[in-house]
Amino acid sequence: MKAKLITCALALTASLSASASSIPQTYLETQLVGICESIRDDHVGKFQHRVAQAHLRMKTIREKLVCNQMSAYDFAMHYDSFNVASKLQVPAVSITDLARVTPESAVHIAE
Repeated sequence: MKAKLITCALALTASLSASASSIPQTYLETQLVGICESIRDDHVGKFQHRVAQAHLRMKTIREKLVCNQMSAYDFAMHYDSFNVASKLQVPAVSITDLARVTPESAVHIAE
């Protein structure tokens, strides 16, 4: 009896693993694979189109997309995809103090 149960369990496990490999990819998964492929190919137009088609923001791609166990930026750099990597970089932010007064720009009013 135990041998039959073990045989049935093995057969069930084999059938589940076989059916799991035949499950089609979801739409989003297909879109994400396409994004990774466009990063690898360094095709900026296709990359931006696929990101928009998947209804994702660049921030989401930058922070959460993983291609071959690498972040999207690292994946682009690995494949020398410099054009797409420039799109994935975090934009630089600079702050200019408009109220700052320098000695050259100061206006002196005599009393």
